[in-house]
Amino acid sequence: MDGSKGKMLGSTEDASSGSTQSGGATSAHERVCYCGRPMIVRTAHTDQNYGRRFVSCENWKIKRECGFFEWLDPKMCEHGRRVVSRLKKWHDSLKEEAKQCQTMVEVEVEKVKGSMEVELSQYRKDIEIGQIKLQAMKKNYQTIIVCSWIFFAMYLFFLEYYNKCPYGRTIGRMTLP
Repeated sequence: MDGSKGKMLGSTEDASSGSTQSGGATSAHERVCYCGRPMIVRTAHTDQNYGRRFVSCENWKIKRECGFFEWLDPKMCEHGRRVVSRLKKWHDSLKEEAKQCQTMVEVEVEKVKGSMEVELSQYRKDIEIGQIKLQAMKKNYQTIIVCSWIFFAMYLFFLEYYNKCPYGRTIGRMTLP
């Protein structure tokens, strides 16, 4: 059939088993298929028709209702199919290479992350040791200050005792002026 309803190109196997639905407004969306449903623009993904667009019934893939199907793009020549096939293979190999690179990057990131965690753990231990040493030094300084105050108090006591001593100014065998 031809005209506004499109033409039937045989069975649905003429397209491909792999296709994607295309967005955007086209003249296909304004038309309806034999069963009255809107037509959908799709893109074939097979070696024979890779990238070739077609319109079909909403139910085309599940093979229900009318089975309407129509190519939008003309059939590609043999050279074009070979070029597209090579480009697709190249694209697929680039995707695989990108996936391998991503895996390698993820492995390297995990290695770096692991080494950073080890370094961080070491820094935390160093900080803890530093805090323990600081506490010990603080305790030592407190002890020194307390001892110095005790010594100073004893000095003041003996100085006062010396000034009030009734026996003169002798302490032991020393005579003080």
